[in-house]
Amino acid sequence: MPTSAFEDVELYESVVVGLDLGDNLLSSGYCGELGLPIEAFLRLYAVRDRHVVARIDEPADLTSLVRAVSTADEALAFVRLFTNPSTIHLFGSAELILEVGPADLEPHAVESFGVVGPRVGRQGDGFIVVRELVSAASVGARQRLIRRTETVSTSGEYRHVGDDELGELGPGTVCLPYVE
Repeated sequence: MPTSAFEDVELYESVVVGLDLGDNLLSSGYCGELGLPIEAFLRLYAVRDRHVVARIDEPADLTSLVRAVSTADEALAFVRLFTNPSTIHLFGSAELILEVGPADLEPHAVESFGVVGPRVGRQGDGFIVVRELVSAASVGARQRLIRRTETVSTSGEYRHVGDDELGELGPGTVCLPYVE
C-alpha cells in the first residue's frame, strides 16, 4: 500500500529549467506501464531528496517551488517550460501550444502578423512577458497564431493576462511535436 501519492512514480530524466527551485529538481516520470511513444506516458514531477513531492501540470504548480525570479531570462524560462517543443508533452494537454518567433514562420506571416519574438519587461513586483504562440488541437489541425501576455512575479507567482488572436495559419505551417 503506497504511503505517498507519488510512491509509484518512476523517474525518467532530469529537466533543466533555469530557475531557482531551492532543494527541488524537476524530472520527467511515469506511473504504471510505459509504452510507445514514451512521451505520451511522461509527466513532469518535482523531486526533493530523491522523493517526488509534486506533479507539475500547469504554471500554478510551479509557483510553490520557485524561490525567486530575479531576471527577465528567468521569467522567460518559467513561461517557456510549458510551451517548449522538448517539454510540452509532459503536461498532457489536449491542445498543443508552442512559442514561435520570426525564424519559425514564413516572412509574409512574420510581417503581416507583426511577429517579433518574446518581449520581457519589468512590471511592479515582477515581469511582464509578451510572446507569440501557435495553438492547435492536434498535429494535422489548423493552427492559430496568438499573442499571449503573462506576468511572473519575483516570488514566482504566474498570471495569464490574456490572448489576442492574430490569425490562422495553414495546417503544418509550424512543425508540432507528435505525441499520440
